[in-house]
Amino acid sequence: YKFVIKQVANAHNLAFDSIALQQHTDFTYLDPVPDVALFACIQNAESGGDSLWVDSFALAEELRRTDPVSFLTLATTPVLHQDLTDKWDMRAEHPTIELGGGEPSQPLLDRPIKRVYFNERTRDSWRQLAMGSLAATTGAFYDALRKFERMADNPDWHVNTPLKPGDVVLFDNARVMHSRNAFVGRRHMEGSYMPRDPIHTTWRARK
Repeated sequence: YKFVIKQVANAHNLAFDSIALQQHTDFTYLDPVPDVALFACIQNAESGGDSLWVDSFALAEELRRTDPVSFLTLATTPVLHQDLTDKWDMRAEHPTIELGGGEPSQPLLDRPIKRVYFNERTRDSWRQLAMGSLAATTGAFYDALRKFERMADNPDWHVNTPLKPGDVVLFDNARVMHSRNAFVGRRHMEGSYMPRDPIHTTWRARK
């Protein structure tokens, strides 16, 4: 799957605007979600448009350490994500923090983090409520999500990489959240997404 991101008038998706974007993982409304993303910079903006990155596992581990109740809330609450247009209705439910398996006796709080699903542009708790699910509309859930969001918005966690034409970034969409600064001028990015298995099979074949 290949995508092109350029600023357009009356954008249906904020990615095609020039405003700053919040940290997020991509395609949270799919199941499965693409594992690996590749971004290529064709042209960067005259001003702004820096790419910003966050290790979402580090955020989640800090939340686990400082507020285990909120961590468990985000690990056990299914959240509806949707992308709706007049041509498609894509939807999927994921916990914000997905935990991996462990020993049957291992407490949930001690299990390893498998993936993070965080995208406030696709979360749709209102429709989730209309569908009869109260899980992602409780005060406890919003309090926990707000704590995680504040951490994601904190620039102390961000890595800033102003991309130049010809630069290519490959990153783990299960773990690395990304965003950008607001920009002025033309900005042209292209990229693609891929599952992890073909990468592993090709890597093993070339070893």
